[in-house]
Amino acid sequence: MASIYTRTWATPGGEKRSAQRVVFRDHTGKQRRKQFKTRREARDFIERLSEERKGGNMHASGRTLLRSVAERWIAACKAGRDGAMPLEPETVVFYEGHLKHYILPELGDLSMNEVTNARLRDFRDWLLKQGLARITAKKMLTTAKSVIAFALDEGALLVDPRRDVTIKMGGRHQDRSSTRLSIHTKAAMKAILAKSLELRASKDKRTSRAWDRYVPLLHVLVYCGLRASEIRGLPRSAINLDASTLEVRQRADKRGRIGSPKSRYGYRTLFMPDKVCGLLREWLSTHGHALAFPTDSGKPLNHRNLDQRMWQVVQRKADVPIYTFHSIRHFYASRLIEQGANLKELRESMGHHDPAFTLRTYGHLFKDHEDLKQRRARVESLMLS
Repeated sequence: MASIYTRTWATPGGEKRSAQRVVFRDHTGKQRRKQFKTRREARDFIERLSEERKGGNMHASGRTLLRSVAERWIAACKAGRDGAMPLEPETVVFYEGHLKHYILPELGDLSMNEVTNARLRDFRDWLLKQGLARITAKKMLTTAKSVIAFALDEGALLVDPRRDVTIKMGGRHQDRSSTRLSIHTKAAMKAILAKSLELRASKDKRTSRAWDRYVPLLHVLVYCGLRASEIRGLPRSAINLDASTLEVRQRADKRGRIGSPKSRYGYRTLFMPDKVCGLLREWLSTHGHALAFPTDSGKPLNHRNLDQRMWQVVQRKADVPIYTFHSIRHFYASRLIEQGANLKELRESMGHHDPAFTLRTYGHLFKDHEDLKQRRARVESLMLS
């Protein structure tokens, strides 16, 4: 049986404090203590212990299985943890795939007390031997560590086994090119945009009609750097052609549901060149739907169709390297840096939540651009007057 009592103490400064402490016995019979801020949290912890001991998601010795913790973690992700918003369905599916194919087959039937630092290291090493891309293995390990963190919060695990269990992405033996982004050159992007205009002028009515939509959409992506979800959810009312601005204030997820931007930093106002404004003015006059780039029925475009029927097609037709849809956004960032944008301006324009993320992603472009300017300046200084 577990019991609760109030613990009181004084800080070095004389301030009186109190907390609720639960005394219980673990699966070995050893007495343990766990402290909570409120009595309600302490009671909830005791109830979870009781449910685990009575339920079916238990080891033969009565210990909590990682599998049962993972189920509760997924449920918490769907409902929203600690007052946070629920995760998007696509993100939950992403985590469920990690659990189903990699984490639960290896760790699911272990009791939480068997998930030690050494066992987690073995799991890390196993992931790296599965032929996965290193970044993919790192994501699997991160999901597993998130489940363990949830178990620690619940009290199902008393000792944190995650210490120093990581997958490093850098290192002197890593090919420098593998850390670089795939970004089209200015010449390649010019060829892509020129080819899009050719496709719009095609004699084939079906092709021409499709590219009536794709041409302005592609130009907005290239010159404004929107995410795929943001361009698909862009409302007509967010475009001010007189001021040459575009506001990002909503997006469409992969299922076509309209919602808020990725984070509060996703809300931003972007400026558009006159050429883009002209293309938008022409396109918006052809329909009266609420979205700027909807399907014929007014719904958000399908992400896969946008990638395969527009982006992949125009790259092949322009005879340039085939990069991902997100590479358009990287091109926009590279152009901002080339034009002298600092880190703050780049972060705000991209809608990133964390300047450290912006620096990790595009920091080498800042360095490369500065190095190039310095090399050019040195060459000029070598010239004889």
